[in-house]
Amino acid sequence: MPRSARIIEPDGVYHIVCRGNNRAKIFYDQDDFVAFLNIIWSCKKEFDYKLFHYVLLPNHFHLLVQPDTQTELAAVMKFINQRTAAYYKIRRDHVGRVFQDRYYSSLVADDAYLLVSGIYIELNPCRAAIVSDPVLYPWSSARHYLLGDINPLVDDDPLVLSLAADAVSRQKEYWRLIHSWMEK
Repeated sequence: MPRSARIIEPDGVYHIVCRGNNRAKIFYDQDDFVAFLNIIWSCKKEFDYKLFHYVLLPNHFHLLVQPDTQTELAAVMKFINQRTAAYYKIRRDHVGRVFQDRYYSSLVADDAYLLVSGIYIELNPCRAAIVSDPVLYPWSSARHYLLGDINPLVDDDPLVLSLAADAVSRQKEYWRLIHSWMEK
């Protein structure tokens, strides 16, 4: 039975999750993480979309993206997943599926959910007990928002920008929000 087509909202923001097949690792070492970030960089040069938040964990990744058109989300994810699978198959001498299923996508319906989605994404390494603080994890957008690190992959989340007029105050407010979520 064919899969149903995704309904894509124009100007919508989407929380994307893609997992390794059978929850297997897709990122084993620094080279794998860097290769994936390079794939994202190539994709950003090829397609017009915004990447607000991301995290790469050993067996899956999360992206918070805003595609330019209705068809762009599918093209972006096809580019990312095909190139990642090709890299993985060559690097790991792998045969068969790399990803568990097609990517999961959820429309971020309102501003509150946009902010919460970014926080949720960046706290994933803490929930997975990889690190105790999101800034300690190098494979996410957390350092961009919490420390002001320059990250050419990240397009500033408009809601994070609205937290305060200046960068230092914005970082402090985002820290406060992150830590309030960490306590939950």
